[in-house]
Amino acid sequence: MDYGMRLTRHILAQVFGNIGEAARLSAVPVTLLALVVYWAFVGNAEFFTGQASGDPDAMPGAGEIPQAPGRFFILSLVALFVLSWIAVAWHRYVLVEDRPGLMPALTPARILGYIWRTFLIGMIIILILIPVVLLLGGLISAGAAPVVFILGLGLNFLGQWIFVRWALVLPAWAVDRPLRLSESWAATKDVSGEILVPIIGLAVIFTIVQQVLTLLPGGIVALVLFLGVYWLQTLLNLSLLTTLYGNRIEGRELN
Repeated sequence: MDYGMRLTRHILAQVFGNIGEAARLSAVPVTLLALVVYWAFVGNAEFFTGQASGDPDAMPGAGEIPQAPGRFFILSLVALFVLSWIAVAWHRYVLVEDRPGLMPALTPARILGYIWRTFLIGMIIILILIPVVLLLGGLISAGAAPVVFILGLGLNFLGQWIFVRWALVLPAWAVDRPLRLSESWAATKDVSGEILVPIIGLAVIFTIVQQVLTLLPGGIVALVLFLGVYWLQTLLNLSLLTTLYGNRIEGRELN
């Protein structure tokens, strides 16, 4: 537990101690994402006109995505690219002190390689968890809702835990020192249980925050708040990987 708490403190200090630099390196990518999100939401006029329709129930909440498959697909692709762009820049800033200028370096090879590795880990985890998902489906059919909720929650944390165990390959790729999945898994073996402390802690905090945001009426302010929370959550999750890589691979001390 001690390592988990120190790891969590280090993650928080890394982000909030460098929040200005974090904002600077992500300003251009996030602006790009915000423009695409705005474009996607324009298709749902009530989001921006508020109560103009006269039907409060027709208004989407802060966290809702308009039902436009084509726009949502484009939004997802842009979000994935922007997230990976920010991730590479953040890993490089912390680990090799690569300070961006007006915008982070746009290096397609690093960004696309980062996306591919993220996708690969995700697909492997999905394949591993398919039997558990099938079990949950059977329990739902049997009407065991409380059991399904508990198992579903555990499944979510299990997936995140496996991802983090393998995901040191991501900062490694960003700083041009590739790792194998097996090397990442071995490097986190001794602290595998402690990793759950920041995983669960951050998940609980941001789940509560996001639930509060969904209670807000739709509009530009709600959208900005939603993107701001998503940005902060992204930075903290990236810092978990960055910190683990620095500590377990490079031998850096935790604060």
